[in-house]
Amino acid sequence: FSAYAFTVKGFAELARVQIDDAETSFKKAIQLAGGDGLPYLGLGLVKIRRGDLSGGRLLIQQAVHLEPNRALYRSYLGKALFE
Repeated sequence: FSAYAFTVKGFAELARVQIDDAETSFKKAIQLAGGDGLPYLGLGLVKIRRGDLSGGRLLIQQAVHLEPNRALYRSYLGKALFE
């Protein structure tokens, strides 16, 4: 599996509300490609889903920091900051 495959798997698991599995997939993707922002976004959403809003914000901020030109990451960060 590649980092991208684990990231896609994580989002599919998150959509099926398999939070523990999604967290594992996103963490594996980060291990394989720590410079990619997408798994940080996913892991941030996992944290938020669990009620850890500040932890989720930090991870989404990391995604924005890694890939500042991705509007999607900035949009999610704005929503997390609004909450």
